[in-house]
Amino acid sequence: MNLITPEKLAAATNTPTRAARRALVAKFGPGPTSNAGKAVVRLNAVRHGLLSRAPVMAGESADEYAALCSQLKAELSPVGILETQLCERMAGALWRLRRLSHIEAGILTGSAANVFADAADAQAETFSHTDEAWDGSFCGKTTILDEAAHAEATDAAKQTRAFALSDASALVGAAYKNEAPTLDERGAL
Repeated sequence: MNLITPEKLAAATNTPTRAARRALVAKFGPGPTSNAGKAVVRLNAVRHGLLSRAPVMAGESADEYAALCSQLKAELSPVGILETQLCERMAGALWRLRRLSHIEAGILTGSAANVFADAADAQAETFSHTDEAWDGSFCGKTTILDEAAHAEATDAAKQTRAFALSDASALVGAAYKNEAPTLDERGAL
């Protein structure tokens, strides 16, 4: 198997043309070619799944989606191919709206965690003093005025940020929040 080595990558990135880099990557790293390999990597770039073609994403229940489809079909009693297709599209749209509410909750959770962490950092700063130089710049010498209170506030900030980094909903919300401007520029939203 031919793999891209650091030397080969450096050689390709030092070439004057993009075509040479693309050719090297295509030669040594075309990605998976088997259906099994493609199935493994197909979700690598998924961050929030809002624009996914697949209705059910990893971490979601296929049984719940099937139940939603069944309920809609029972309630609407579609007749013919067109009505059945519309019913299935409605189920997909409802499912994505559900996913959007999870993304929204994640954005709010992450934002709230950042507000609380920033407040804890600000509180920690009230228990310390940094000396200023004669020109008004900070010379870097910080004196902790209340060790216990400073440590408590600093720990609170660290715990809050750790929560935001470990909460799945907050991570999905952050991924969407970071990607939304790009999606909006492309007209995908």
